[in-house]
Amino acid sequence: MPKTTIEWCKNPKDLFRLTNFVQNDIDPPNGYASAAELLGHTKFFEHPILNAGASLFRKRRAGILCLCELAHGYPHNGPVDDPIYPDFGIWKKKLRVMGVFEENIFPIRSPYPKPGDEKFPISNTATETHLFVRLAKQMGWKAVYVVAHPIHILRAFTCAVSFAIRDYPELKIYAKAGYPAQSWGQAVLANQGIVTGTRLDGAMDAEYERLNTHWGNEYDHVMAEEVLEYVRRRDPISCNRENCSTPHNDHSHGEPF
Repeated sequence: MPKTTIEWCKNPKDLFRLTNFVQNDIDPPNGYASAAELLGHTKFFEHPILNAGASLFRKRRAGILCLCELAHGYPHNGPVDDPIYPDFGIWKKKLRVMGVFEENIFPIRSPYPKPGDEKFPISNTATETHLFVRLAKQMGWKAVYVVAHPIHILRAFTCAVSFAIRDYPELKIYAKAGYPAQSWGQAVLANQGIVTGTRLDGAMDAEYERLNTHWGNEYDHVMAEEVLEYVRRRDPISCNRENCSTPHNDHSHGEPF
């Protein structure tokens, strides 16, 4: 497929809105989502993702944590027991140590074969969120979280929203950025272990490039203005000029069922 550079967000104000939004999204109105997808990254980024996901489970904000199994033959770029890009089994063990029950860790099995097959892509943010939204529709889930590293969360949310708009528009997706923060100056490997540099430079540059790239296939993400429109539909205006002075409950600390 042809690689095309796009201008994902034409309005600087919209970019400012979205970057703030994904770092500080609320919880669902009742404080609970049926599931959360933990979007993978290299081992240099995994702790904030796992920590945020496990916290959602322990606080009863998400019933199931979904992890995508990697395609067969995925290039680990390291020893099997400590790969640069951890697989489902490794993350499952770490989540169990963090208090998540085994029966609440759900594999999303990738249908994609080995790398290099021109017909199918290797597991990536777009293919993984596509599978997650498809699973949400099959299961009838109404609200879900997408959990990713703070560097990755804007693109992860954008990809998930793209598939929801196309296939399951009534699905309410909530962004959850991983925490705690990590050193920006640390040298890391990012994006399937093929990008080198610091979190501030190499990894951030790679995310920016991917947001501004389309491949001319069904996995291309929607533009920034469509993501904002989705968020506005998800969280409609709840007051008008006459009653905006009356305090309204926000749902950032909603109670679970």
